[in-house]
Amino acid sequence: AASFINLDTGLAPEWWPEYGIPIGSPAAALPESVEALLDAASGVYRRDYSNGLVLVNTDAASHVVNLGGVYYLASPVGGGDVPADGDISGWRVDYAAVTSVTLPPNRGAVLVTTWP
Repeated sequence: AASFINLDTGLAPEWWPEYGIPIGSPAAALPESVEALLDAASGVYRRDYSNGLVLVNTDAASHVVNLGGVYYLASPVGGGDVPADGDISGWRVDYAAVTSVTLPPNRGAVLVTTWP
């Protein structure tokens, strides 16, 4: 089984910088129920990978997640329909060192353990 970030907004060719985040492979098999991924301590869903983790907040309230160490929060810049000239050189993922993240309602975060 594999996990993917996939964004699709229409029929035009698209590219998203998120596709290149080096998160690695899932650390464990996908559980039978998504509820098994709920981290009761933080109140968010968490899935660990060989080079990071993904957090998802499905609540109506924000949650602060203490990471227990330094991670690099991925923040994509650009993406979408590929321009006619094909130039996506300004599209990238910026990374910021963090030890905790605040997830607003219905938001997620992708974090890596090794600086890309």
